[in-house]
Amino acid sequence: MRNVSWFLIGFLVLSLPFLVISSATSASSPTMHVLYERYGSIYHVTSSPLLQTVEYTVSAVTYNATVTNETGSTVITYNKTTYLLTFSNVVKNFTGEIDATVMSNMSLDVKTNIPNLIRVLVNSSGELSLVWAGINASEINTFAYVNGTGYLLLQFANGSSITTITIPIKVNETVSEKVSLTLEEVNQEQVKTIVTGKSVVQFNVPRRYTPIFFNTEFNGTYSNSTSHGYIATMAYFNGSLTPALVWKGEGIALGGFLRGQMEFNFETIEFYGVNGTVLGYVHESTANSTVMLTLGKISVSSFGYFSEVKIITINGVKPIKAEFVAHTYINGLPVVIAGNSSGNITSTANVMLSHKVVVNSTLGVLAYLNINSTVKVVVVTQTNSSYNVTLVKPEKIVMANITVNGKTYLSQEVYVNATSQNIVFNVSVINNLTLVGVYKLVNGHLARLNGSNYFMLNGKIIVYDDPASEYYIAYSTPQQTITSTTSSSVISVTTSTATTSSMPTTSSSSMISTSTTITKPTSSFILPIAIAIIIIIVIVVGLILVRRRS
Repeated sequence: MRNVSWFLIGFLVLSLPFLVISSATSASSPTMHVLYERYGSIYHVTSSPLLQTVEYTVSAVTYNATVTNETGSTVITYNKTTYLLTFSNVVKNFTGEIDATVMSNMSLDVKTNIPNLIRVLVNSSGELSLVWAGINASEINTFAYVNGTGYLLLQFANGSSITTITIPIKVNETVSEKVSLTLEEVNQEQVKTIVTGKSVVQFNVPRRYTPIFFNTEFNGTYSNSTSHGYIATMAYFNGSLTPALVWKGEGIALGGFLRGQMEFNFETIEFYGVNGTVLGYVHESTANSTVMLTLGKISVSSFGYFSEVKIITINGVKPIKAEFVAHTYINGLPVVIAGNSSGNITSTANVMLSHKVVVNSTLGVLAYLNINSTVKVVVVTQTNSSYNVTLVKPEKIVMANITVNGKTYLSQEVYVNATSQNIVFNVSVINNLTLVGVYKLVNGHLARLNGSNYFMLNGKIIVYDDPASEYYIAYSTPQQTITSTTSSSVISVTTSTATTSSMPTTSSSSMISTSTTITKPTSSFILPIAIAIIIIIVIVVGLILVRRRS
C-alpha cells in the first residue's frame, strides 16, 4: 500500500495525545525480568586396545534478575568443569520413570531414577536447545521456552556413546513415562580441571522489522550471523498465544583440532501484547559438533552441544485473549493482527489506533498499523479475514438540514469520491453541538450507519464504511425547518429496505422509517453573513469618504 497522504499524517500527529500508541519502550522505563542460562557439554572418548578414557566437560551458568535498562548488559562468571568418567564395563538394564513438568512461567522440572543423566534438551517449533548439562542428576530445576508443545530429550552417558530418550511435553502439564535402558553404569566421577569464564548478557529489546546481528562463543570458537527475513506468526509466551516476529540466522565455524566443524543456529522471537506493545522476547543461540577420528589403533570421538537461552519479560504489559487472527503485508513485510470481541487488538506492527466496527453484521476491528513510518489501515473480522481500508479525504463539506421523523437537524453534508469497498474519512465536528448520528445517501434513500462504525477523536469524527458519495453528520437538538424565498437544493426521499452486494461491506446501516427531507439552507446561513459583509463594506467606504473630505 502506498504511503498515507499528508492530511492523514497531520491528523494522526495532532491526535497523538488521544491515540492508542504502541511502542517497545515508554517514558516510564518499565522494568524487565531477565532469565538467562548458558550450558555447554562436550563428551570426549578416546579408545585403544588397552584403555578407554571418557572426559566430560560441562560449563553452566544461570542469571535471574529484574533490570530497568532496556539497552544495558551485565557480565556474569561461569565455571567449566572437566570430569574423568570411569564405567563398570558391565552392561545393565535399568527400568525407571521420568517425570517432566513445563509451566507457563518457563520453569522446567525433571525427575528420574535412571543413572548417568548428562543432558536435557528441549525441541519446540524445530529449535533444539540444551537447557541443562551436568552429571548423574536425579532432579533438575531449570527453565526453557516451549511454544505450547514440544519434546524433551534426555541423554545418558553410555560408555563410548550417548543414549537418548524422547518424550512429548506440553505447557502446564506433567508427563510421566516409564522407560527401560541398557547402560554401562558410571562407577566414578573424578574432577580433572575447573576453569572460569565470563559471558556478557545483553538486554537490548529487538526493533521490529529491523535486522538483528547475532554473535556467540563456545569453547573458544566464535560465530556471528545477520538475520535474514522475518516470520510473522502466532506463538505462546507466558501462557498466552500472541502475535510474534521471528528472526533467524546460522553460521559455521571451525572448532580446531578434535573439535571439528561447528554448526551455529540463532533465533529471536519477539511477542506483542495490547496495541502491539512488546511483551518480551526469547533469544536462543545453539551450536553442535560431532568429530570421529581413527589414528591407527586409536579412535577418538567427540560430541559437543551448546546453548545460550535468554528470556526477557517486560513488566506491566498485558497480552490480549486473541479470538480471531488475520494476516496482511505492509511494504512487502508480513504482518499478523489478532483481535477479540471486546475490540482489543494486537499486531506485529505498531498499532496507532483501533476501534470496534461491524462488517456485514460481523464483528470486526478497524486498525491503523505502522511499520517504519508507513501507515496502513485494515479491518479484521471474526472470520479471520483482513481487508484493506482506503483513507479518503472529503472533496467538499457544506452545511445542510435533514428532516427525520418530522424533526430537522443541522448537519454537515460530506462528499467523498472512492471506488474501494472499504473507506475511512474524518471531519472536524461542530463545537458545542451534540452528535445525533451519521447517515449516507444510497439510491436516493438515507441510511443510518451503525453506531460502531463512527467515533469521536480529538475534535474529529472518524467514519468507516463501504462507501457512498454523500454522508450527513447530524447534530444537536432538532430545529425548525429553515425556509426561505431564496432557492435552495431540496432532496425528498422515500424509505425502503437497503440492499448491498459488495464484499466486504459495512451493511449494518438501517433505513429511516419515514420520509425524509434534506435541505441545503443556502439563504438561511448565507443571508446573515451577507448582511454582515455589506455592513462592513458600508463602514469602510464611509471612513474612506470622511478621510478624503478632511
